[in-house]
Parts: sequence; C-alpha cells; structure tokens
Amino acid sequence: MDKEVVELHLMFDNKKDRVRLSFGGATRCWVNDFLIQNIIDAIKVLTDFNSDADRKALALLDKTYSWGKGKPLKNIAVVEASLGAELLIEFDSLEVEPEPSV
Repeated sequence: MDKEVVELHLMFDNKKDRVRLSFGGATRCWVNDFLIQNIIDAIKVLTDFNSDADRKALALLDKTYSWGKGKPLKNIAVVEASLGAELLIEFDSLEVEPEPSV
C-alpha cells in the first residue's frame, strides 16, 4: 500500500456487498472511539473551506498534527459511526471500488 493512501474496506448491511474507499494524497488522519465493527451512519466529503464543519474538522487535525497548519487546504472526509465514533481523513483524491463478495 502506498504511504499516502488511506483505504477503508466496508461491508454493507446485507453482509454481501463490499466496497473499498481509497483516499489518495492523504496527509493527516484522525480517529476517535472507532471500533472495527462500528456501523457507519454517514461519510461526508467537506469541500467548502469556509463552512463550520470544515473549520471544526481542520481544527481537530491541526490540534493533532500541528505540522500541517498553514499548508494548502485539502478535502476532508468525515466518517460518522455508531457510538459517537468519528474518523477524519485529509486527502487529494477519492476512488470508490466495489469488492468481490466473500
């Protein structure tokens, strides 16, 4: 796996359909209370750098990775899951690919 790629492998509720999300050019990633079997409620890509959601996500990344402050802004993926878990990924590109069923 490329060091600048973050991959998520997800399985849908029917336990058959699977998908791989590849975040290319990933520079920072933040995880809070995420378990391997959390149920994902939503995945949002923040592209409006002036929105409250983007500013909040950027503040969390800056707090964790202070070396990223002041660099050109990138998209941020926000993965919201059950039990209050959250995942942030700062990235350049996103690929979504179906995976074969097991």
